[in-house]
Amino acid sequence: MEDKELVERYAAGEREFSNLGLAYSNLRGVCLTGVDLHGTSLYSARLSEAELQMVNLSNANLVGADLQKARLSGACLDHAILTGANLREADLSGGATDLSNSRLDWADLTRANLAAANLPGVVLTGARLVQANLRGANLAGSDLTGAKLNEADLTGADLTGANLYMADFQKATMPDGHKEG
Repeated sequence: MEDKELVERYAAGEREFSNLGLAYSNLRGVCLTGVDLHGTSLYSARLSEAELQMVNLSNANLVGADLQKARLSGACLDHAILTGANLREADLSGGATDLSNSRLDWADLTRANLAAANLPGVVLTGARLVQANLRGANLAGSDLTGAKLNEADLTGADLTGANLYMADFQKATMPDGHKEG
């Protein structure tokens, strides 16, 4: 399916677009609120500034995708692969946002809003979470090996069982509210 056809079908009321091949698509700034894109390949797709609230992206391939400033609150990204994705300043906030067991290794989440997001078992190896808002986020059992969390806000976050090996928390606000040196 072509980018233009997807947008036209969405405008006509269609919401089921699962298991499509949309690699390298240019969907910058589109509104696809509430669509089902589970299992879809959005490899290296351009989705910056897109409205993707309440979207089902479970098991989707978003490797290398550009989601800068995208609005993904309430989205389901369960088991999604976002290795190397650009999520700078993206909004993934809210308890309904589910990233359970997804791969965000080497992703750039600088200044991303992940407040109250559900991230248990997420792989964030080498991810960049500089100045990210992780207030109240569930990171239980996540792998943050080598992640950069400089100046991140983790107030009230659940890090139970998380792998924090070599993670950089310089000037981050920790779950108990204290700042790291």
